[in-house]
Amino acid sequence: MIYMINTTVSSELTVNNPIYDRRGDGNSSCYYDTFDLSVSIAGTYRIGSKSAMDTYGYLYNGSFIPNHPNLNLIASDDDSSGGAQFGFALSLQPHAIYTLLVTTFSDFETGPYTVIASGLQRVTLTRTSIVGTTP
Repeated sequence: MIYMINTTVSSELTVNNPIYDRRGDGNSSCYYDTFDLSVSIAGTYRIGSKSAMDTYGYLYNGSFIPNHPNLNLIASDDDSSGGAQFGFALSLQPHAIYTLLVTTFSDFETGPYTVIASGLQRVTLTRTSIVGTTP
C-alpha cells in the first residue's frame, strides 16, 4: 500500500501527564497522552511514533477508560516501527472517533515524541489528555 499523506503531531510526556497501570497488574505506572483520531475516507492507515523513548501505542474504538484499559481496545504495539517505536497499520472508517493512546514501555519515562499517521487522506489528531501543572 502506498501512503500518500502524512500527518504529524508532536508532544511530550512529562511528570504532569496522567498516569495509568499499563500492564493492568497493579504494578506499573506509565505517563500517557490521548488523542482523538478520525479519518474522512475508509482505508488502511499507518500510525507510528518517533522518539528517543521506548514508546507504546494503543488504539481504541471510542474512549479510553484508564481503569479498564482493555475495553474498546482494537490495536496495540510496542516495537513494530523499529528502534523501540510503536507502529500499526489498520483499516479505519470515516465518522468513527478513535482514541490513540501514547505511552511508554517503562514506568515513569518522560520525553518528547512525534506521532506519524499516513494514509490516502489526512488523519485528524486532536490531543485530549489533561495535563496538570507543577505548582
